Amino acid sequence: ERTIEVEWTSDTEEERYAVRLRVYTEDRRGMLADISNAISGINTNIVNATADTVEGRFGLFELTVEVTDTDHLDRVVNVVKGIQGVQDVDRSGNQVRSRRT
Repeated sequence: ERTIEVEWTSDTEEERYAVRLRVYTEDRRGMLADISNAISGINTNIVNATADTVEGRFGLFELTVEVTDTDHLDRVVNVVKGIQGVQDVDRSGNQVRSRRT
């Protein structure tokens, strides 16, 4: 009789990358809610968010989102750019996060 050690992993376990985004918007009520709803609507986790009004004229949101690959990141950026009042989205760096269980 022969014994082989095996280890099972979940098919849903994927490498996640924390990506920081800066979102420049018009200054309007509900913008943070719109951004949050759009991102969560494509099954993406926001791990950190800050919101500021700059010079009383426009909004600046700095978000850290978890993505699995560049296609996922592109979907996040495009859904945010599609929100009324969003002027620009840029990426400000990333880091690898631990595997999700």
